[in-house]
Amino acid sequence: MRRPPQLNPIGLPLLILLLLLQGVATADPVDLLGEPLVRASAKSLGMPVKQDYTAAEITAALTRLSKANVAKIAAEVGVLGPEEKALRDKMATLAFPVVHRTKLKRLTDLFEHRRLNTVGDNKNKVLPTFMQAEHQLFGAWGGVFATVGYPSGDIRYGDVALVLDEAKLPAGTWASRWNGAWFLSRHRGVDLTKPYAYVAEHARGYADTIVVKAHWKEYYALLVLQYLRQRSERERLDLLQQLLAAKGVDQFWNLIMHNNLGRLEAKIPGSVPQEWIRQVIVRKVNEAEVRELAKHAPMPFIYH
Repeated sequence: MRRPPQLNPIGLPLLILLLLLQGVATADPVDLLGEPLVRASAKSLGMPVKQDYTAAEITAALTRLSKANVAKIAAEVGVLGPEEKALRDKMATLAFPVVHRTKLKRLTDLFEHRRLNTVGDNKNKVLPTFMQAEHQLFGAWGGVFATVGYPSGDIRYGDVALVLDEAKLPAGTWASRWNGAWFLSRHRGVDLTKPYAYVAEHARGYADTIVVKAHWKEYYALLVLQYLRQRSERERLDLLQQLLAAKGVDQFWNLIMHNNLGRLEAKIPGSVPQEWIRQVIVRKVNEAEVRELAKHAPMPFIYH
């Protein structure tokens, strides 16, 4: 069982009162990644809402949501022109870059534990308010995040890029069009500076932005086409030709990144074993330090 022991009857009313006074509406501390989305979806459909869902039940529910989300964006894009169809077909054959960014000091944990820990595994870390909100929204503490589509990831999250092997990511991996904090602040007007911002009510809306790993190639291609259609006709056609002519995955994805044509944020359930990491990209200035830390780590390093 994943649930902590029940509180005694005397302590329960006091806890409820404290929660009401603070305005807290948190997800369960042991929620699995995606579990709040499944609950919100079940509730919206008038289905029974369970306290605990298995990993398999979460994957199945998110897959159903993902199919609906792919169908929705396909309807929004509508009929594709010849070049657009060619781009969609090309993206279906490409390997997608999946990159986790981290700080240099966290490499010590990676080498020591032979894995990337989840947010919730780090018991001594004081989580920022937005991470607490993201846990309410989709069970953030139960997974590892990565950027899909940008070959160097998102530099805001750290100066070390860990390139993951997309093929090794579990079927329960899913992604969202926006990260949770951006969705809440920009699309739902939630003030994430408040320590007890209530965000659970937005979980169903966030579920409309997710796509599972099995569907993200199709979804991403449609997302890129949406972004292209926001450009002038001349720029749209020029970018389409550049993308179709791009040789190799690096050139293609760099065009996507440098022209701001969309990305996804992957959520990987559980920790990420060292074996799923294809490359570690570190700044040249840190080479000596990293070589010392990684002398027993069988991973390819790139220093730049």
